Amino acid sequence: MFHSEPFRDRQAPRDYVAWAFREQAAAVCRFGDPIVAGDRAAVDWWAVVTATDGSDETLAGTSLLRFDGDGLVVEQRDAWTSRPGRHELPDWAAAAEAEPQRQPVRQLRMVVTAPEYDEAVAFYRDVLGLREREAFSLPEGRVSILEAGEATLELTDPGHAAYIDQVEVGRRVAGHIRVAFEVDDSAATTRMLEAAGATVIAEPTRTPWNSLNARIEAPAGLQLTLFTELGA
Repeated sequence: MFHSEPFRDRQAPRDYVAWAFREQAAAVCRFGDPIVAGDRAAVDWWAVVTATDGSDETLAGTSLLRFDGDGLVVEQRDAWTSRPGRHELPDWAAAAEAEPQRQPVRQLRMVVTAPEYDEAVAFYRDVLGLREREAFSLPEGRVSILEAGEATLELTDPGHAAYIDQVEVGRRVAGHIRVAFEVDDSAATTRMLEAAGATVIAEPTRTPWNSLNARIEAPAGLQLTLFTELGA
C-alpha cells in the first residue's frame, strides 16, 4: 500500500507506479553506499528524470527500507526534494558515477568439448590467433584456455535468432549456440579460416546494422559468425 499523507490518498503500488511514471521518457539514477542495520537499510539516491515533453527534473533523496527473511522489501519510506533542470551530482554520487560498475560475474568462460582436440587447438589458437592463457595436460585429459577479447553473453528469442540467420545466411541454419567473433577484417579472416579447413556457410554480408558478417562451420562443432563493425 502506497500513501503520501497528507498530500494524497492511499493507493495500490501498481496504481501509484502507473501515475508516477506515466509522463517519464527516461531517467538516470545513482545510489550511495547503503547503511545496513539488521533487517533495515538506508540509501541516498540522485536522479535526473526526463519527461515526455523533453524537460528535465533533478531529484535527490533517501530511501528507508525494511526487509523480510527472504530479502524482499516489505516497507519503504522515501524523502526527497526536486528542482527543475539537470543539476550536479552530490559528491558521493559523482564518485560512484566515476567508478566502474561492480559486476557480480568476473569472467565468461565457454567450455567446448572437442573430440578432435589437437585440430581444434591448432585452428583457434594458431590460425584464428586466440592467445593461450593456460594449458593443462592431466592423466584424465587435456584442456587449453584461450583468450578471445571482450566477452558478452547474447540472449535471443527464437524469432530473433531466425532473423539473424536470414540476414547472414538466407535461411535457418544455427543451432542452440552460435559463437560470434568481432575481427578487424571479416572477409580476410573468412578466407584465412577457410584455407585452414573451415566450411564457409555464407560469404561476408553487409547487415542492416552496418556490420560485415560471415558465417562458417568450424572445428569442435561450432558455427561461427565473423563480424566487422563498419562504422557510420
